[in-house]
Amino acid sequence: MKKTLALQDFFDRLFDMKDELKAYIESKYENLMSDPEHWAEYDIHTIDQLEHYLLLCDYVDLYKEVNGFKPFNYSQLKMLTFEELKKEFDFLAESL
Repeated sequence: MKKTLALQDFFDRLFDMKDELKAYIESKYENLMSDPEHWAEYDIHTIDQLEHYLLLCDYVDLYKEVNGFKPFNYSQLKMLTFEELKKEFDFLAESL
């Protein structure tokens, strides 16, 4: 099921969460820009799109850690579904 919650609503809810959960999320993404206009420049308008983008960033970082360079097929990776990208990430993580 797709989450179509607008990013502004997501960030508004984030700041309304209990302190422990908020602290966990902020520690994981402490430098995450919370301005929806920023994300709109990347064509990111939903939580699903944001989650995909963040997983893609994590994948690129892990790939570089494992191989010593970033993947050359970034545009192909960007086209994968979240589930496909998660499988690629998990497969790559197993090689550590």
